[in-house]
Amino acid sequence: MTLIILGLSAPVFKAVMKRGYKVPTPIQRKAIPVILKNRDVVAMARTGSGKTAAFLIPMFEKLKGHDPNSGPRALILSPTRELALQTLKFSLQLGKFTDLIATAILGGEKLEEQFSNLHAHPD
Repeated sequence: MTLIILGLSAPVFKAVMKRGYKVPTPIQRKAIPVILKNRDVVAMARTGSGKTAAFLIPMFEKLKGHDPNSGPRALILSPTRELALQTLKFSLQLGKFTDLIATAILGGEKLEEQFSNLHAHPD
């Protein structure tokens, strides 16, 4: 199975290819089509298996484009600051060719900057 078979939009496909992905990993092959059908997925896989891409790719497909008139439309909860920042970094890379806005809200950080980020109407 190639990434083309997943039917990704041009901006998401371009970002995925820029990341160097050619073929979906097993977790991506199983999860992405199910998530794109609006079904829930509970999955486990090893570190480095592509789990983050397995949920971010369909999330970007579902969001399509930035909607400045709505509030946040997707929320990712992370158990650690490091994982939250890693997920944000990957989100920014996958969203590079879209107009979607991502941000991270972290405990212990200055509230002013985080409120400012929320006022930018992240998706």
